[in-house]
Amino acid sequence: MGFKDFMGKQFLDIIEWEDATNDTLVYKFPMKDNEIQNGAQLTVRPGQNAVFVEEGKVADVFSEGMYKLETKNLPILADIKGWAFGFKSPFKADVYFVNTKKFIDQKWGTSNPIWINDPKFEQVEVKAFGTFGFRIEDPKMFIHTVSSTNKIYKLNELKGQLKEYVLSEFSNVVAKQGVTITELSQNYRVMNDAMKQELENEFTDMGLEIVSFTVTNISLPEDLTKFLKERTRINMMGGMNNYKDVRKLDALENVSEKEGSAGDMMQAGMGLGAGLGFGQLISQSLQGGNQNNEPLHTEKTAPSEQTEKCPECNHDNQKGAKFCGNCGTKVERKAVAAFCTECGHPNTPNSKFCAECGNKLK
Repeated sequence: MGFKDFMGKQFLDIIEWEDATNDTLVYKFPMKDNEIQNGAQLTVRPGQNAVFVEEGKVADVFSEGMYKLETKNLPILADIKGWAFGFKSPFKADVYFVNTKKFIDQKWGTSNPIWINDPKFEQVEVKAFGTFGFRIEDPKMFIHTVSSTNKIYKLNELKGQLKEYVLSEFSNVVAKQGVTITELSQNYRVMNDAMKQELENEFTDMGLEIVSFTVTNISLPEDLTKFLKERTRINMMGGMNNYKDVRKLDALENVSEKEGSAGDMMQAGMGLGAGLGFGQLISQSLQGGNQNNEPLHTEKTAPSEQTEKCPECNHDNQKGAKFCGNCGTKVERKAVAAFCTECGHPNTPNSKFCAECGNKLK
């Protein structure tokens, strides 16, 4: 190297990284044609680690702080370079800044339904969604196994692989819980802890720490959801013993909705019967039924048309009775006029022909 070339080189005396992004995991400090001089200052900000790499070998790692680069704080690099008799200045080495802050709220989810073993329903297709969080715990391991020699390594380049780990373990963890799919909503916290524990080894092998895991929703198939809603409704109506009554309610509701659509007497009669039956079933369900599960019935009462009230004591007597069965008063009945069906003329009760037009009275 000539004197002119030597004077034209820039010796680095300050090494630092100001991260202006929210998604950079690893940043290689630019050092094209640059060399680090003895005593250079290294600044590592909070949430960062600085890793020195020489000829593909990960050497010294610096955590948060300010450092003056000397032989005593570069022991691994000095050994690799063979600095047996002290620091050689200037020297070249790759410096990688690693982001060690927590990356939380990372979404995961099943793009397609996955099969889950269920102790009650055998196998069920479900979709699941949630979030997880992680951080780089071992920068040396992360660079060695993941980012390698990339100048910049972004979050999106890693996120897909982590989601695959999550989905590959999810069905196994659910099966280990020993509960039905319908009970999972009551065991989300247990699921979260189990998933976090299951993923620890895989994350650790990449130099990562999983700091959080959350299941936010497990979506069941439409037919299973419909069945569970129906079962819940039946339980609210008194349990499976009342299943037939609940089905009757469904049928009566359908008839009631159609009442009046045809406009004929038969439809109206069906609607009236349905309404009576519907009210009877509702009444029984609200009262909880009887202990012997006897068929539903209503108490029969004598029609009012079959009795006559006594004008003296208001007692109900059988229609046609001449004396009151309560007070003995004679029941007198007023004669009802016979109206002619042709001209409407009122005639005496025992008239056989109309006094107005001569029409025969029936």
